[in-house]
Amino acid sequence: MEQKNRFSSLLEYLMNTAGLKNYILAQELQYDVSYISKWVNGKMIPSEKTEQKVLSGISHCIANSATEEGAAQLKEDYQVRNANELEMAIYDNLVAEYNYAREQQKDTIVSAGERVYFFPELPLEKYIVKMQHPVLRRVKFLDIMAEMDLMSMNHEYRIQIVSLQSVHPGSNVVYSDVHFSLVINLDHQNWDYIYDTIFIINMLTKMCYVDFQFYGSHQSRGRIIFTVKNDFSISGMLVNKDKCMAVVTTEEKSACNVMYQHIKSLCNREMLLFVQSTMKDLLVKNEYVRALLAPNPRWLMGHMTEVFLPDDLFSEIVSEMKKDEEEAISIDELYRIHQTTKNILEKSTIRLMFYENAFSDLAVSGELDFYNYKIILTPEQRLHYMSHMLDVFEQNRDLELRLIYGRLVSDFKYISNECVFISDMLSYLRLNNDGSRNKIMILNQAEMQMIFNQFFEEVWNKDESAVISDTDSISGYIRHIMQGITLLSHMK
Repeated sequence: MEQKNRFSSLLEYLMNTAGLKNYILAQELQYDVSYISKWVNGKMIPSEKTEQKVLSGISHCIANSATEEGAAQLKEDYQVRNANELEMAIYDNLVAEYNYAREQQKDTIVSAGERVYFFPELPLEKYIVKMQHPVLRRVKFLDIMAEMDLMSMNHEYRIQIVSLQSVHPGSNVVYSDVHFSLVINLDHQNWDYIYDTIFIINMLTKMCYVDFQFYGSHQSRGRIIFTVKNDFSISGMLVNKDKCMAVVTTEEKSACNVMYQHIKSLCNREMLLFVQSTMKDLLVKNEYVRALLAPNPRWLMGHMTEVFLPDDLFSEIVSEMKKDEEEAISIDELYRIHQTTKNILEKSTIRLMFYENAFSDLAVSGELDFYNYKIILTPEQRLHYMSHMLDVFEQNRDLELRLIYGRLVSDFKYISNECVFISDMLSYLRLNNDGSRNKIMILNQAEMQMIFNQFFEEVWNKDESAVISDTDSISGYIRHIMQGITLLSHMK
């Protein structure tokens, strides 16, 4: 018996779970009930001309006509909170399955056995399209392993690969049951230290909504393998920046899991490029202070944090903290850490780089990252914060400053800049994202430490058109931002 296409299987599951009869959906879509039956049993799929109208109608009907029990189950399946989000998630899933079923009908492929297909060669663009398997829309449980020579690809293709891991749109929910492990070739001989490092930082930000583990292995050279446990696998050889050969795809469970186990065998703690931690762990284990005291400190500030708070403003924020936030670490300990930070800023030699939008974002939104808790400062508090920063810069002439004006890489215009703290003992990224509360990424390999060292040096030494080094100009910029805050407060 011929196997039903994935679109029909999904439609059948959605209708059964929602408790929706064929004739009800037929009435909603104003179609004969025989069409619904054929879609459900896999004899046909909707035509391309009516695709958007039909799939939108199906999504609306299921999300709004499901039984109470069925709606609860579907919301759990898609990890959404209400009928509107459920309708969006169902529509996204139906579109993915529909496109996949349609492409399967059109493909000219060589079958190597049941549900296993071989392509002698593919442009990387087409390979990525085939990676966009509909199973990625599932968020209740998903286990992915990938081994890719990612940094050898053209920029546009590696960005597409990272972007395609997104679950259904319109949500900032953290999907703890979506596990993704990626192994890349960390051969940095041809590394573009600015572009490639910023790509890595942005990938970590992009993946903060799922359980993401990032590994480095030279065994990944020339490989491009992506597999979802029990569901789907695609593998091939990367022959240049935009072409791969000997591509095999399969939905056969045992074949998928052979690839899955192969990649999993490469994933151990020693191969991790970054170790995930939390701000609480950094504070409790004294690693936060250890990083401050380490030799050769270099800070890249993508957003404003507690580091530059004056004593009185620090006390105001602590006194207003919620009880659960206080319990993360004792108030006395926070004061001790704050005093240590203040002393280091007043007396130590630190190289400090700021993205200019770190100042402008604070001016407009008032959002301050206080040990990874988001605090909204009043206009008066924002002015006090920046005034104190100017005092620190003027009093400690051993502080070296740079201001990054604009974007270093145009490909990443709409992703927030992150904070990077580098030293000779402990280096880490501090992600600024709704889904990454308390997420710290500690550099775990000597190669990655070298890459970030070189990244910082190249940015630090860029020409004045991109990175301003004149201290008076930087102070002037901060005063200009302060004037903007004053104007905003008067308008309010």
